[in-house]
Amino acid sequence: LSAVIKTDYYTTTVTRGATLFRFQLTGLIFAHCCACCFFAIGAVGGAEGWPAFWGLTDAAVTTCYVRSLYWCVTTLTTVGYGDIVPLTEIEIIFTCLVMFIGVLGYSA
Repeated sequence: LSAVIKTDYYTTTVTRGATLFRFQLTGLIFAHCCACCFFAIGAVGGAEGWPAFWGLTDAAVTTCYVRSLYWCVTTLTTVGYGDIVPLTEIEIIFTCLVMFIGVLGYSA
């Protein structure tokens, strides 16, 4: 009987750990995709987009990606420091979409 209990405990623990890992990996992939989209939208915005506002038009791609990922994490977690803000209409629409998805993620 004790062998069955230990096996059930181990199976339950492994299953919960795998579920948590999948959830975190999904969140990381989603944040990456949002960061890439925000970066691309800003790059298309030209002189009116957020990269131009911060003087990042000639910056390295990694710098812009890190700033985009930072924006995405603060937006999805509803912290929203407000230091990187959407400026063009398409950036604002995308930000609203990401905020809505972030809230849905917490309510699910």
